[in-house]
Amino acid sequence: MKKLYLILFLAFASILCGCEFFINHKNAVSVSAVYLDAESRGIGVEVSFYSGRLPAAAGDILEAGVVAAKGEIENPGKISKEDSDYVLSSDYDNPAFYAIENLDAEDYNVTFTFRAYYVYTDKSGAEKTVYSDNFLQAVPYELAKGDDSEFALEIVAIVEGVEDEDEYVPVRVTFDLNGGRWTDGIAAYVIKNGEPEANLTVTSLNDKTAKEYTLLNKQSMFYQYYYKLFIKEAGGANTYRVVAVDAATRDIIRCGVDDYDFVLAVHDLCEDGEAYAVIKDLATSGFVGAVVVFDEDIRFFTGGQLTSSFYPVRHDENLEMEFKDKETLPPAEKEGFHFGGWSDGENIHTVFPGYQRKQNVTAVTYAAVWELYSVEEFRVFMSALLPDVIDGDLELPLSYSGYAVSWKSSHPEILSDDGKYAQPFDETVVTLTATLSAPGVSEEVNFHMRAKAYKTLEGPIASSYIYRDYNRVDDAFFETLDIINCAFLTAASDGHIYGSNTLNNIMTYIMPGAREHGCWVIFSIAPESQWHQMAADPAARVKFAENIVEIINEYGFDGVDIDWEGSVNGTNFTYLMEEVYAKVKANNPRHLVTAAIAAGPYQPPNYNLKNSGKYIDYINMMAYGLVSSYGQYQNNLYPRYPRSDYHNPDHKAGATHNKCSIQESVDLFKGYGIPASKIIIGAAFYGIKQIKQGDEWKSAGSVYYTSIASSYLNNPDYTVYFDTVAGVPYILKNDGTEFISYDDPRSIQLKCDYIYQEGLAGMMYWENGCDLTGTLLAAMRKGLNK
Repeated sequence: MKKLYLILFLAFASILCGCEFFINHKNAVSVSAVYLDAESRGIGVEVSFYSGRLPAAAGDILEAGVVAAKGEIENPGKISKEDSDYVLSSDYDNPAFYAIENLDAEDYNVTFTFRAYYVYTDKSGAEKTVYSDNFLQAVPYELAKGDDSEFALEIVAIVEGVEDEDEYVPVRVTFDLNGGRWTDGIAAYVIKNGEPEANLTVTSLNDKTAKEYTLLNKQSMFYQYYYKLFIKEAGGANTYRVVAVDAATRDIIRCGVDDYDFVLAVHDLCEDGEAYAVIKDLATSGFVGAVVVFDEDIRFFTGGQLTSSFYPVRHDENLEMEFKDKETLPPAEKEGFHFGGWSDGENIHTVFPGYQRKQNVTAVTYAAVWELYSVEEFRVFMSALLPDVIDGDLELPLSYSGYAVSWKSSHPEILSDDGKYAQPFDETVVTLTATLSAPGVSEEVNFHMRAKAYKTLEGPIASSYIYRDYNRVDDAFFETLDIINCAFLTAASDGHIYGSNTLNNIMTYIMPGAREHGCWVIFSIAPESQWHQMAADPAARVKFAENIVEIINEYGFDGVDIDWEGSVNGTNFTYLMEEVYAKVKANNPRHLVTAAIAAGPYQPPNYNLKNSGKYIDYINMMAYGLVSSYGQYQNNLYPRYPRSDYHNPDHKAGATHNKCSIQESVDLFKGYGIPASKIIIGAAFYGIKQIKQGDEWKSAGSVYYTSIASSYLNNPDYTVYFDTVAGVPYILKNDGTEFISYDDPRSIQLKCDYIYQEGLAGMMYWENGCDLTGTLLAAMRKGLNK
């Protein structure tokens, strides 16, 4: 009877307690399956729940999972979180799946034990953990033997000692640059594939003692006697490449290296023997391209110890590197080509393809592939090089990116097929045709340029002589002038012409600006030439004329000016001019032949102008320097009938010499049959100075207008006068002891007016270096409307 009561009590209690008294909650969960999981490259585990046996609703289950132990254990059915190797957990799910991922090869033949668990909250609110009664054990190798996935095959091959024929293996790659060079991108590959050749310690910044291995920043300019490596950042962290070297031959600022970030340097007195040996060797061997890696950011280095690791690689040397997995291959470059990748003879790669063991490849050579630029790229390239307006010779490339390039000009007399330029007398559009040729390719590309014409010589000509200060010419000089007479070349008695310094000045300072502005450039043959001997010898005259033409053609001159002064033999002068004129015009009929002849009554009769005049395009009438004493003007414009007294009778200063005015000289030249249209009158850009000795004025040399402007015009000890009858100014010292005859803006304007009135060819002056103020040139520009 008591036994019956006990049973009834327990049954009633079980009902009140949700029947938990009679349920084994460990049977509510189990490890239902263990399998090889190829996706995670590990072991997958399936856990199943029996909801009727759970002590709580699914929503009260806080955690579910698997504990796992690796290797042989004594009580596999007793493992828990505390003594397991893995705890795999998740929220409640039925079934639930877990995996031990990414097994190592050493785990492939090891036993794994799995036991399920769950955590729930009981009616009192306490958390309880329940482990399954069952457990499962598995060995990846045993699982793999019943699986046909690649992962399973790999496990079997490794455990059984069989090499996987599909596995990627290391391959030694030789990179053949094929005429190219490495970019900065090579640095990362060199560091990855090799060990540094040297690890050196920098101990100072901008060292001045010569005893340390030093880092020099870009503020350092000298260090001539240091062996120097110029380095530039190469993209990676604290990674640089050697871009230039100097073997202790010159200062940094004289090495001609602009694109660098720092310099590594040692002196012969360096106390770090290893650093000295390495840096000196790199600097003296011209080792450009080496990679240098620092252990800290050198931009912030101020001193202390800085490790620099050197990886030897030249920018143009072939390299060997080891690759296994697929990765981007290093880039290269070659001027004028696109880098197309690396060819193994069959395929072109930019990414290492990987080689499987079954391919039996241990080494391979990759050759850089260089692709031709397109014709359109050539068009863009040349369009950036060729000017819209031609102002000098052109450098035309004969090759481009593997193409052979030939050129054809539409106007070879202006621009030759090899780029030699001769300025046209009329503006012309020149078409250059480039033909690009390569195997299977022939393409033509046209480029159009404007050849600027010379300035016209139809209106009054603005002309100049330049003798000194060639380097001082400016835009106003070229903008104003039509003809530039460059003085001097000198003729020898045999007709040879010399003057290399003058030619160098002309080509450096005159020709570029003249071509840009359309000026005519003429070289003048000096008065001190051996005129008499040369002009008297027919063979020398011929040689002289031939040499003139040769110089014109070689240097691009537009003519010649003959400056034979003093005692002139009119007959021989005529013979000479005839020979020169004939050969110059035969070479180019538009080139000029001019002559410098003094104004006044004394010189012109010597030139046989009635006969020689026909061989002269323009006469540069030197209407200056005619008088240097007697208180007379050197350069007066008027009058035909001068006054008989002085402009300043008190000091006997300011008189005109008989028949030496420009008016009188023009009349004289016309009388010799020279038309007004051939006469270019001269102005003085300098003054003739005279000093009073007793009661007479004596020559005291010349004074440049630059000095007149700075030392006389505003000097209270001197007074400026203007003689309206003569049309010229002069300066007189207040005590009457100094007299200067010169031209000023007013007298130049009067001479320009006279040129227009008389229909003369124009005005020239001697000489540009005498007035560096630009005042008189500006007056000439205004007066001739330039």
